[in-house]
Amino acid sequence: MSRAWYRVSWQTDGGIDRTHARRPLIVVLKWLSAKSLLTQNGIGTLNFILSDMKVDESLTNSMVNENAKHFLDQCWDSWWNSFGINLCIDAAIDEVSATAELDRRWLTYSNIASDEQSDEHEALGQPF
Repeated sequence: MSRAWYRVSWQTDGGIDRTHARRPLIVVLKWLSAKSLLTQNGIGTLNFILSDMKVDESLTNSMVNENAKHFLDQCWDSWWNSFGINLCIDAAIDEVSATAELDRRWLTYSNIASDEQSDEHEALGQPF
């Protein structure tokens, strides 16, 4: 089984309705798709989920590119604890704020990654 940041079954096994348990997954997959961070596997999974077809409803390693893997490793747990879990337990929670928080975290992550890359080039005496 592929490494996963999220599986709908983790929530449904605990008694959360499947429709609610899918919300954070759909929000994140749509966001990743808009940022071109999904692999073909991820795009296919998103399309299946949106079509309500049977598919492994998870966010796994094989669904995202390397940049997204690093981002999710750094940001998933805190985003989940602040926003994702609320999407599961309260249908009234706005998906816009959860998406905006992903954007905010992505900007921070991208700036840090860019600074690190620039520092590496400077250390090697190479222009960025």
